[in-house]
Formats: sequence, C-alpha cells, structure tokens
Amino acid sequence: MTDAYKVLIVDDEDDVRQTLAGIFADRGYLVTAAESGEEALDNLGNEYYHFIVVDIRLEGDEDDDDSGVKLAEEIRNENIDSQIIFITGKAVKGQHLMFAKEYNVLSYIEKGEAGDWVEDVYDTVEIFSSSEIMAAQRDREKAQIFLSYAREDQEAVEEIYQKLFAAGLKPWMDTKDILVGEDWELAIENAVHNSHFFMACLSPNSVGKRGFLQKEFSIALDIKEEKLKDDIYLLPVRLDICKVPDQFKSIQWVDLFNDSAWVRLLKAIQEGIRRLDII
Repeated sequence: MTDAYKVLIVDDEDDVRQTLAGIFADRGYLVTAAESGEEALDNLGNEYYHFIVVDIRLEGDEDDDDSGVKLAEEIRNENIDSQIIFITGKAVKGQHLMFAKEYNVLSYIEKGEAGDWVEDVYDTVEIFSSSEIMAAQRDREKAQIFLSYAREDQEAVEEIYQKLFAAGLKPWMDTKDILVGEDWELAIENAVHNSHFFMACLSPNSVGKRGFLQKEFSIALDIKEEKLKDDIYLLPVRLDICKVPDQFKSIQWVDLFNDSAWVRLLKAIQEGIRRLDII
C-alpha cells in the first residue's frame, strides 16, 4: 500500500513490540519497531512516521523513569509533528497527563493484562487516520519543495532537507534525489517545474554567484509569473546575513538564523499548500 500510514512502535519489551507491530502490519500499516529512544530518533532522522506509539518507561520499570516522555520532548524539539500515543504498564500519573498535553500527545493508554489495550491503541490510530488533520498531512506529503543553493552551503541545506523531511514534507535536493546516470541538468530543470515550492537558500556564497544557480532562479521566476498573485511559491530563506537579490526583494523572506524562523517557514508552507488546494 503506497498510501499506508507509517507507525513507529517504541518499547523496550520484545513481546509488546511484536504484538503491536503485528496488529498494525496485518491491517495494512507500514510498521517500524525500536527498543530505545536512541534507536527511535535514528529512525526518525531517516523517515517520517504518521504515528509514534511510545512506552513512557523505556529504560526500566522505576517510578522515576520518564525516558519515553523525554523522547516525546526531543521529537517536538525537532519540530516533528507525528501523532504520539503514550502507553504505560503502570497507573497514569498526573505529571504524565501534564506532559501529554505539553507535547500534544494524541492519547494515553494503560497496558492491561487482558490485552484489550492493544486494540485500544489500534482503534485510536484507526479513528484518527480519517481525521481532517491527517488529510491535511497527506496534502503536505504531496507538496514538493525544491531546494536551490550554492555548493558551498551544501551541509547547511542538507540539514534543512532533513528537517523538512522530518516535518512530513517532500523536499527535493540534487545530492539526495538525482539518480546515478541521470542527466543532472535536465533532472534539476524537471524538478523545478514539478515542484510546488521553490526555496532559494541565500547566503554570501550564493548571492551574486554566476552559473547554473542563476538559471534555477530564472526558471523559478518565470514559473512564478504563471501563478496567482496570492500564491505562495518562492520561499527566500537567508542562511546567514547577506544582501537579498533584487529579483526577490518584493517577496517576504525569512532569516533561518533567528529563533522563530523555522516555525514561520513551516506555517508559510502549510498556508501555501492550503491556497494551492493540492489533491
């Protein structure tokens, strides 16, 4: 199923991981299992998951073990908006409910001896899968974002690529998406034309630089002329303090070196998707 939702199961008990993974896999979900927070974060660095089922206690059964809560905190700090479901083998504590609210956790389910709790986890995911929020997430996954940059900024832009990917978006970058043997110039031109957004990554390295980068800018500006006036298409982002090229000065840009910049950028992309009505 290419449209199947992806679920990450995080629990230190083998039988719990296997049981949950089996339930979801048998019913058409794409499932990955991790036994620790570290392993879960490694998976999240390479894949976007729509749902994350995480045990509050990943490092033991002590009352002060909140390792699953700490994982949820790290997930949110990375701006990953997957739907999180807490599970626990002990009674729900007031502070955990507080954490669930703080980290926008979808549900909090206690493990029971009868095994009914497993169906509760599945039912929670199944019901939420048909929500408007998940429909909007599906739209985001269809929206391709072309990343245009100077070669000297490759490392910084690869980090942007990973953050966009972790946010459930579809970035396109030459070093990541051009196949071996492809005509790289043709692949880039096709990607610009096929993308819903063009992100111009600006820095002292790229501003005023001659070469193929200027051709990318030119293609994007021509495409913008075919858009509606209120469409959000060009996304100028400054990686460092630099002069904004004249062709982009009429378009609001964002400075990624400022604290609130990433949230502003994601909001702009989400609004751009809404205006495009991507289906």
